[in-house]
Amino acid sequence: MLFVVGWTVLLVGVAGLVLPGIQGILTILIGAAILSLVSETVYRLLRRLLHRWPWLMEHIDRWRHKLHDALHRD
Repeated sequence: MLFVVGWTVLLVGVAGLVLPGIQGILTILIGAAILSLVSETVYRLLRRLLHRWPWLMEHIDRWRHKLHDALHRD
């Protein structure tokens, strides 16, 4: 389920690069963060791409941990 949601959000972000009214880069980052929950490769790529902005990666890591905890509650 996360895989499909992640790719959908990512594709909406790509469309947002050319369509008005959609924040393309922000939506792409959100989609990549969702995909990074199910793919270690995407997580490593995201870390590599955001190495210049460590504060942004910290925010994404916190968001990932919150989402992970919410999905794995008993």
